[in-house]
Amino acid sequence: GDLEIPWDHLVIAAGVQTNYFGNDWESLAPGLKTLEDAHVVRARILDAFEQAEVARVQGDVESIPSWLTFVVVGAGPTGVELAAELHDMVREDVAKLFPPRLTEFVSIKIVDQMDSILSTYDRRISEYATKHFAREGIDMLLNTAVKEVGDGVITLQDRAGGEPYCLPFGVCVWAAGVKPNDLVQQIMEKLPEGSQTNFRALTTDKML
Repeated sequence: GDLEIPWDHLVIAAGVQTNYFGNDWESLAPGLKTLEDAHVVRARILDAFEQAEVARVQGDVESIPSWLTFVVVGAGPTGVELAAELHDMVREDVAKLFPPRLTEFVSIKIVDQMDSILSTYDRRISEYATKHFAREGIDMLLNTAVKEVGDGVITLQDRAGGEPYCLPFGVCVWAAGVKPNDLVQQIMEKLPEGSQTNFRALTTDKML
């Protein structure tokens, strides 16, 4: 049956959800907050390589770069770690399962509106990560806003101006923000009147 427990301080540690800021892009650009998310992303990476190999066999070389373009939206800690792990996974693990020539077409890009990756961290950490990414060939599309995410294409725009442009991709992963778990909102709605003002939702951006 129901169990009522009196409390002085209630801590809700139910995790967070990926924040798409009102856009319906989850099916096109999954996040990476749960084990299920990780399975989806991994499956899409393998599928992108398989589609690229089919294109190679069929002589459709022009479509291979699109299939092997991997886009990470968000250059915070989750996005940066994801881009680095994606680089290692693609270059060291997945590439062994497919013809070596396919890796020549692989492109990993990280997109962010700020002018640097890990912008909320100490400048030295940001500079170190930037140099590492440049050395590994990970493209950093900074000062760049996402205007739209479609099926296999993302629309970007330089924040300094210029026309929006389309970037085809094989896999896009969203790491641009988080929001509290729905459970938090449900609990807030059930709290006694007046106590909501004392309720604070603390979120953290951690990658599983």
